[in-house]
Amino acid sequence: MGSPVPNERARARATVPRKLLITLAVAGVTFPITQLFNPGRADPGLVWSVAGSVFVGGVTFIVQFLIDVERRLEATESGQQRQGRAIERIVNDRFMKVNQATELFGHVEASRLRTGDVVDLVRHSTHIDDRTPDLLANFVKQEVMRLSNLLRRLGEGQDVLYEGEDRDWLLSLTRSAASTIEAVSLSTMDANGQKLIDNDLWKSDLGWRYLDIQKDAVRRKVRIRRIFIFDRPEVLEDLNFLEVYRKHQSFGIEVRVLGLANPM
Repeated sequence: MGSPVPNERARARATVPRKLLITLAVAGVTFPITQLFNPGRADPGLVWSVAGSVFVGGVTFIVQFLIDVERRLEATESGQQRQGRAIERIVNDRFMKVNQATELFGHVEASRLRTGDVVDLVRHSTHIDDRTPDLLANFVKQEVMRLSNLLRRLGEGQDVLYEGEDRDWLLSLTRSAASTIEAVSLSTMDANGQKLIDNDLWKSDLGWRYLDIQKDAVRRKVRIRRIFIFDRPEVLEDLNFLEVYRKHQSFGIEVRVLGLANPM
């Protein structure tokens, strides 16, 4: 947005010829009128006619100048008022945003979440800018929306569902446990008739990480109890099951078996 000063100066220069023409016209009209009062055409009368024309023309020019100055002052005042209102709106918006940020930060400090973690989340989200590919930006938006919805439902005491794999929740909840963990494992059978424990969870990377985190929880004095439920007694003699069972026991996890056979 350009400065209005050059425009005002250009406009003023453009009106100078008009002012001069009006002044000369008024002086030209004044001269014959004054001559009417000097019918003898005497030299003193002629001088007074010329002086009167010049005087009236000068007054006309000054009046035009004063009117022009008044218009400029009014335009300047109006512009300053508009700028003042614009600046006031900007300042009010900034203060409102600062107040909202201060209030929000106060809520964060009052919550049980660590302030630094929330600040880091906001700071890291600012790295997603116009240079970020659309696919990545949309993915981040979906994750932020999912996290926001999760926090809202947890804060309102509602049930929370996870539409996808429960790997992250499984590990995070285990790390967060402070008193007890109670879990149930089921036996299944694949198309080849091979017996599987928790769909072979304990042979996967997730299963080993899950066991390690449970071992850390036991060290924190968290009591962990797991029940293996079977519908076939021969599972109790399966080497894979016995390996999983003993691994749990070695980590300090209380293990029980519920099925057709007697509990171990």
